[in-house]
Amino acid sequence: MKESLPDLNAFAVVAKEGNFTRAAAAMNVSQSALSQTIRGLEKRLGIRLFHRTTRSLSLTESGSTLLNELEPALERIAHGLSKMHDDQGEIRGTLRVTADDFAIETVLWPLITRLTQRHPEIRVEAISDYARVDLARDNSDVGIRRGKLVSKDMIGIEVGCENTMTLAASPDFLSRFGVPTSPHDVASFKSICMRLPTNGEIFNWRFMLDSAELMCKPKQSLVFSSIFQARKACLEGMGLCWLPVAFYAPHFKDGTLIEVLAEHRYSFEPYFLYYSSRHQKSPALTALLQQVREQAKERAAIPKSSEA
Repeated sequence: MKESLPDLNAFAVVAKEGNFTRAAAAMNVSQSALSQTIRGLEKRLGIRLFHRTTRSLSLTESGSTLLNELEPALERIAHGLSKMHDDQGEIRGTLRVTADDFAIETVLWPLITRLTQRHPEIRVEAISDYARVDLARDNSDVGIRRGKLVSKDMIGIEVGCENTMTLAASPDFLSRFGVPTSPHDVASFKSICMRLPTNGEIFNWRFMLDSAELMCKPKQSLVFSSIFQARKACLEGMGLCWLPVAFYAPHFKDGTLIEVLAEHRYSFEPYFLYYSSRHQKSPALTALLQQVREQAKERAAIPKSSEA
C-alpha cells in the first residue's frame, strides 16, 4: 500500500471535513478528482469507507476503524517531516488558527506578522469563528478565545488584557435621536446587534451600574455576525453599537464616532491562546508559542505609566 499514502491522507481529510466540497478546497484539488481518489481507495481496500447520500456523508464502521488507526500515524509522519526541516533550520508547515474577529485583529495579527517574517515557510490559516470550537473536530491546531470559553482539557496561555466593551454612535445619530443618559435608556434606541453563531441568539449588552453588572437586551434594528459590519453600520449613523473599546479607538480619536455611557463600560476576561495537551506540538506551533512568550516578556517590560 506504499502508493496509497496520499490517498489515505485524502480519506482522513474528507472524514474530518465531512464534506467532499470542503475537503477538496482544503486540499486544493477538484471535487471530482477527490471523489475518484476515494472510490479508488475503497476499491483497492475492498471495503466501503463512507455512507453517501445526496445530502450527507458519514463514515461506515470500517471507515471509523481506519480513521482511528490512521490519524496518529499521519500525525507522526507530518511531525517527523516538519522536524526534519526544523533540524535543517527551516521551520515550515501549516498552522490553522480559530479565533473571533476581534482576537484575529488584536491578538493574532501581531503574532503572525512576526512569525511569518521570522519563518517565511510557515503557512497560517486563520478561521474567524465566535463559537466554542473542538480543535480536533475542526482540524485546527490552536484557538484564541476569552478565558471562560476555553475547555479545561486544553493548555491555555493568556495573550491579551481584559476585553473592555463600550457603546458608541455617530455624531449624526446622536443629534437626531438624542443621547441615552443611563443603561436603562438603551433599549428604546435603534441598535446594531450581533447574532451568536453558537445558539443563534442576539448578543445581549452588558454595563456596570452601581458596581454591579446590568444586562440589556438591545432593540434589534440591524443584526450582523461580524464586528466589522456592525462598526461600519455604526459609522453610517444606523444606531447604537456595543463593541470593544480598542476596535473603536481610531474613530473616537478622529471624532467619527462618540463613546456613549463611558462610565458604564464592561470588561470581559482576557483572551487565551489554547491548544490540545493530547497531541504532539508541530514545529510551527512551537514557533508560535515562542513568539507568544517573547511578546509576553515585552509587555511585562513596559512601565505601567507607559501602558496607561
